[in-house]
Amino acid sequence: MLKGVLFIIVFLISFFLLSQKGDFLHERVEAPRDFRVMFYNCENFFDIYNDSLTQDEEFLPGGVKFWSSWRFNEKCHKVSKAIMGAGGWFPIDVVCLAEVENKYVLEQLIYNTNLHKSEYSIIHKDSPDLRGIEVAVLYRKSTFKIISTNWYTIQGERPTRDILYVSGIVKETDTLHLFVNHWPSRWGGQLESEYKRIEAARVLKDKVDSVLNYYSGTKILIVGDLNDSPHDKSVRDILGAGIIEETDLTPDSKNLYDLMNIYDSRIIGTHKYQGRWSILDHIIVSGSLLNMSSNLKCYSNSAVIYNPDFLSERDLIYSGYKPLRTYSGYSYSGGFSDHYPVFIDFYLNK
Repeated sequence: MLKGVLFIIVFLISFFLLSQKGDFLHERVEAPRDFRVMFYNCENFFDIYNDSLTQDEEFLPGGVKFWSSWRFNEKCHKVSKAIMGAGGWFPIDVVCLAEVENKYVLEQLIYNTNLHKSEYSIIHKDSPDLRGIEVAVLYRKSTFKIISTNWYTIQGERPTRDILYVSGIVKETDTLHLFVNHWPSRWGGQLESEYKRIEAARVLKDKVDSVLNYYSGTKILIVGDLNDSPHDKSVRDILGAGIIEETDLTPDSKNLYDLMNIYDSRIIGTHKYQGRWSILDHIIVSGSLLNMSSNLKCYSNSAVIYNPDFLSERDLIYSGYKPLRTYSGYSYSGGFSDHYPVFIDFYLNK
C-alpha cells in the first residue's frame, strides 16, 4: 500500500515538472527577440563515404554501426528538426554546430531538409581532428553580414578541433565577435585529460583578449562544447568566465560571464553520463553585451537549454530522462544527439 502511494506521488511530481518544463520552453522559444544564436553538438554527424585522411570507418555502410544512406538522411532531418524547434516561428539567425564531418554534410542539412526555407550559408573548414569532426556555422545573410573569419589551432600530442572565429554585423546595427569551440574530450578521465582543455582555454583567452584590447566595448559571444563545467579550472580560472549577479547593473565590459551558471546541474544539464547531468555546452558573453544601454544586448537569463520531450527519452537505468541519441552503444536508436542544444537571444536598442 505504501509503495503504491509513493509511486503515485513520484508520478504526479514528475508529471508536474515535465509540464512546467514544457511551458517554460514554449515561452522561451516563442519569446520576442531581435537575434538568436544556437549551439548544437550533433554527435557523430558523418556522411557515408570513406575519407582516407580521417578515422571515419565506424560510420561507413560496412562499419560496425552499419551507417547507411537512409540513416544519414534520418540524421539530417533529426538535426534540422532540433534547429527548427529551437527557432519557433522564426528561423534562428546563427546556428553553430559541432561534430560535423565536412561541408557535404552541412549542404545536405540546409538544402535537403526543411531548413532550405531558412536560406542558410555555411562557414566551414577541415580541421586537424583525427576523426574528421569539425565545428561550423550556418548563418542568414539577411540578418548577419560577415566581416571576417579565422581558425585557431590548439597544439597537443593529439590533433583536435580548431576554434572558429567569426565577426559580423547584426542587422546592420552592431558588430558581434563569435568564437565557436569543441574542446578535447574527457576520454581517459576528466582529471587525466584536463590539461588538454586548459590548453584550449589558453588559446581562446589569448584570442579573446586580443579582440578586447582593440576596443574595450567589443561584444564577444563564446559558444561550444567545452567538455568542462562552468566551475572547472579551464573555464573559470584560465578563460576567466565568471558569474553575473542580477544586482550587477554595470558589468565590466572586458570581463567574461558564463550564462550557463543559472542552471542547477544536479537536476538538469546539456549532457548526461552514468546518471549525472553536466553543463558541457556553454554560452559566454563579454560584459559589454550585458550593458543595457548597448546597441546590441542580452540579459543574464538569456541563455536557454533546449530540452523538449522529442529530444529526450526515459533513462531506464538511472531514472528521469536523458537526450535521445542516434546510437546507444552499437544499437541504432534513431535519435538526435547525446547533447541538448543551447541558444541565446539578443535585443537591439532601436
